[in-house]
Amino acid sequence: DFTINAMAWDPVTDEIIDPYEGREDLGRKVVRAVGVANDRLREDGLRAMRAIRFAAVLGFDLEPSLHEAIGETKDVFGLVSVERIAIELRKMLVSDRADWGLRTLQDTGLMSAVLPPLASIEEKVLERVCRMVVQGSPTFVERLAIVLSIAPEMATPTLTHLKCSRATRAGVSHLLTHANRAVPHLDQRIEQCQLAASVGREYWSAFLSFRRALEYGAGGEKASTWDRVDET
Repeated sequence: DFTINAMAWDPVTDEIIDPYEGREDLGRKVVRAVGVANDRLREDGLRAMRAIRFAAVLGFDLEPSLHEAIGETKDVFGLVSVERIAIELRKMLVSDRADWGLRTLQDTGLMSAVLPPLASIEEKVLERVCRMVVQGSPTFVERLAIVLSIAPEMATPTLTHLKCSRATRAGVSHLLTHANRAVPHLDQRIEQCQLAASVGREYWSAFLSFRRALEYGAGGEKASTWDRVDET
């Protein structure tokens, strides 16, 4: 599919077989299709999502013709099973460049098939989501909850659409239920203990990270009073 994947090692001669200059692309930090990008993506619709995921995880760029081909082959991507898409989405969302991945899904038109609630939002709202998602801990549950916090009414349909596990659905739903709860300062010990009991020990750390990300996305400071929150 991509040149960086089209390499092999010959254990007899200790030679790297690289017919498509994959090592050069590794050095240039670029994801490039083997041959004609449009042809490769039409052979397997998931490759469009894989290209974005590879670039997000590795910190690479998409080669321009591949980026263009992703938008041109949306019809094939629409035929891919949601289970395969969800696997790639999970890997992309927990990467250091999840924000870049979300923007690229929107730019290429794949967002409507991956995360429908984000497909029609304004650019400024998408940018807020992108700011928030990289502030959250790199876990799928927390980052998916951050993404869905802009349209909580769409959480259940989206989790169903992605065929998420029962544990993922429970975690995302729990965080969204408590999304608007303010976190008391450390000196408000009683209030903080009450909130922790309400949120639950299992979700307390994730909740604090989730709330921190939402506050930052809303225009708050990255640290502010959060250094005084007792996570224990």
